[in-house]
Amino acid sequence: MRYWKITFVVAALCQILAMGQESISFRYEVPKHVEGEISSENYRQIEQKIKNNYKGKNVFSTQTPFSVVPNIQLIDVKTSGEAHMVKVVKVNLSLTIQEMDNEIQFNRFSATFLGTADDVPQAITKALNQLKASDPKLKSFFTEGEKNIRAFYQTNCNKIIKSAALNIERKQYNKAFALLKYVPEELGCYPEVEKLMTRIYTSTKEINCSEMLHKAKMAHARQDFSEALEFLNVIDPNAKCYPEASKLLAEVGASINKEVKDKQAMARLEFEKKSDLEKVKILAHKADYLQIPETIGE
Repeated sequence: MRYWKITFVVAALCQILAMGQESISFRYEVPKHVEGEISSENYRQIEQKIKNNYKGKNVFSTQTPFSVVPNIQLIDVKTSGEAHMVKVVKVNLSLTIQEMDNEIQFNRFSATFLGTADDVPQAITKALNQLKASDPKLKSFFTEGEKNIRAFYQTNCNKIIKSAALNIERKQYNKAFALLKYVPEELGCYPEVEKLMTRIYTSTKEINCSEMLHKAKMAHARQDFSEALEFLNVIDPNAKCYPEASKLLAEVGASINKEVKDKQAMARLEFEKKSDLEKVKILAHKADYLQIPETIGE
């Protein structure tokens, strides 16, 4: 089955503090084509339930190779009642954590629910509403999934590095970044990860300059000066378009008060002091070339 990439992401529940890393995030996938009594709204229903439970600053992200893939199946439909006939349905929900490009599965959750209503669609909705975000099995699904992903990286670190390096050669920087982002820092191969992150940063310096300058101009045009400065502050001083960015920086600076101007100047200095690895991670939230596209190869 082919899947449509959407930008919903579920944060993993536990943070492994000993590793000093952020929790792993997951994309949520919905089938592009839904047939029969199950509807796209039923998949959105499950999405919303998970979204409401897993809140936090790292809940949503497009920059992850890990997907939560739902599958809803209508197992049985019966008619019940005497004076008032109703539909009784049995619905199975399964969730799998996968790395879609390489078809690697990290964990699976499955549950069956019953629902009763005047018609089948309503009964299906009621059945799926029985999924509780607080279900220990659902929580374990995410925590165990994260553990399995980290174990996978530990076992396959060298292969991941080779794959990321190939993606960089092909200028597929988004895929390379997604592969490298979650490699645990304590692994012996991590110095090679840092080198590849540096290659991503240096290889995309001109791309980043053009993109950030364009976004800054758009923000400046709508007089959102703070946002314009945020984009200008992450442009490398050695990039070819930096003189033009400096000119725009002066124009924006003339439109804001001293307090905001000083604050942004400090933010820029802090960015310039960071390592290339840290810069790439910051740019990942701003640069489209580091984001996984919403639609990938149908």
